[in-house]
Amino acid sequence: MLFQYRFHYYGSFFVYLVLFLFFVNLNPGIQKRKIYSVAFAVIMLLAYLPGISYSMAKRPLAWSTEHVMFRPLFLALGEICERNPGTVLADPFDGHYITFYTDCSVKANNFLISPLHLEKARRVNYLFSLPVDKLIEEAVEADYIFASLYARDLVLDGFENADGRATLLDANQQDYPGMSLLLEPQQNILVGGKPVKVGRLFKLDTRQ
Repeated sequence: MLFQYRFHYYGSFFVYLVLFLFFVNLNPGIQKRKIYSVAFAVIMLLAYLPGISYSMAKRPLAWSTEHVMFRPLFLALGEICERNPGTVLADPFDGHYITFYTDCSVKANNFLISPLHLEKARRVNYLFSLPVDKLIEEAVEADYIFASLYARDLVLDGFENADGRATLLDANQQDYPGMSLLLEPQQNILVGGKPVKVGRLFKLDTRQ
């Protein structure tokens, strides 16, 4: 199974090649060849059973429970961006989903292949580390802010004092001077006994 997993992208021929060569080098008689052929077929079937059962198992969309949780927000954001496109300040790991579901652009995503990409990702993380008033002041490139509980750099153990994102997700807080709350899920979850939203979308009031 490890051999199949490692070399599957070369095609099934390469996966079988070593076993075929081993079988040919045995050079058995006709009677033994039949036995070996049946044994080989049984071995191959048994080897593929775990993979077949795994591929047929039901999985969440995009293989991500986080994506399933955020998808309604992304769909609603898509409608907003269709009417009024702009740039969304979001965690880099949410960037791909936002550009897939909407006509809005993002500051960064997790496709990091150049120093420029890394610089933009660091910029996003820096902005979200600021208090909300400073975030609004410095995020001059953003029209929207999408705050996500499952951002990879958000440490839940210190959620209350983590960063500006933690403040944006506080379910007990609805009013944020300088921006308007556009989207949030109805339900809350508890983090350290504190009710929070898994995600929220804001529009900066200073942007037209």
